[in-house]
Amino acid sequence: MTNKTEVFETYSAFKKRKDKTINGVSERFAEDNPNFKEMNDANRSCWCCRNCADCIDCIRCTDCSDCTECVLCVACVACGDCIHCRNCTDCIECFDSEGCAECILCGCTGIDRCADATGLNRINRSDV
Repeated sequence: MTNKTEVFETYSAFKKRKDKTINGVSERFAEDNPNFKEMNDANRSCWCCRNCADCIDCIRCTDCSDCTECVLCVACVACGDCIHCRNCTDCIECFDSEGCAECILCGCTGIDRCADATGLNRINRSDV
């Protein structure tokens, strides 16, 4: 199914849209990425994502797939509620991780499996 992507003046305007399944991009993002609709046609409820597929409610991610509620992630797969991660798979609520798999609440680098790491600096999704 192809999902609709629209240009919004601000992230606040995007959050106030009636149809919550619509993806959104800023005017600047649309100018820099003329194919923004195609880049998001497999996503749902995402904001300014680039070349992601089957993601839901993500913000400013690039080249990810099957992720939910992630922010500023790159090339991640099947992650949820992660922030600023790169090349991770099946992680949950990780922050600033790279190359991880099946991590939970961590901030690690590498293929080690982390669980319940504490003391992470969390970023509020509304700040991005």
